[in-house]
Amino acid sequence: MSTPCILPHEYEVPRIGGPVDSETPLTLRTAAAPRVLITRERASPLDALLRERGMVPVHVPTISLIACCTPPPDDLRKTVLITSAAIVRFVPHLASLLEKRRVIAVGRATARALAGVRVDAVGVGGGAAALDLLGDTPACFIGAARPAPALSAAVASGRLLHWAVYDRIVPSDVGDRLRVVEVDVVTLASPSAAAVVARHVPHLDCVVIGETTRRAALAEGLRVVGVAERPGMVELAEAARRASMT
Repeated sequence: MSTPCILPHEYEVPRIGGPVDSETPLTLRTAAAPRVLITRERASPLDALLRERGMVPVHVPTISLIACCTPPPDDLRKTVLITSAAIVRFVPHLASLLEKRRVIAVGRATARALAGVRVDAVGVGGGAAALDLLGDTPACFIGAARPAPALSAAVASGRLLHWAVYDRIVPSDVGDRLRVVEVDVVTLASPSAAAVVARHVPHLDCVVIGETTRRAALAEGLRVVGVAERPGMVELAEAARRASMT
């Protein structure tokens, strides 16, 4: 009886027919499968979304998040803006802190993370949309110590009170890892990721999660070949798929 052929493992494909003798699933690596770089701190769920679309995810985190350990402001205000799902990692007892407050969450992932700790939020598509929704309402922004430009401007003007609960640092080995990676396209989910990629591998084509990151990437001199239809991991994966087909 012939020996089953097990090709180099990259991702599983459905097995046709009955089971083979080996318990190892039949796998293959398609030479044309695009390799897509994930620059977020955590690969999930983007890695699974890319695999579902026939791409090979490669994870090199360009940032790491650390806690600021700052207490909440005395006046937390009745309206709160949250732009990242990471907030739930750094603020214990978030539900009790935000009780009876109007919470605006940027992105579906942020809204889902808040729902997971029993915080009801109004979801919006991006930071600019959140500021439009706020209007002149006094609000507190809970998020990164160094937020995106539009939020930074709102904080500087006094329009938003700022409670910084985490900061971003660049891993010390990121340059060495990026310079040896072999990918067809890079996914960027933040301006800070764009800055790191531009510093070390500016020749790579990039797909971005939204308009703020697109502007940052272009300002860094990167080539943007795709933009997610709206901020979200599913949309970013779709944008990567479309870019890989051109």
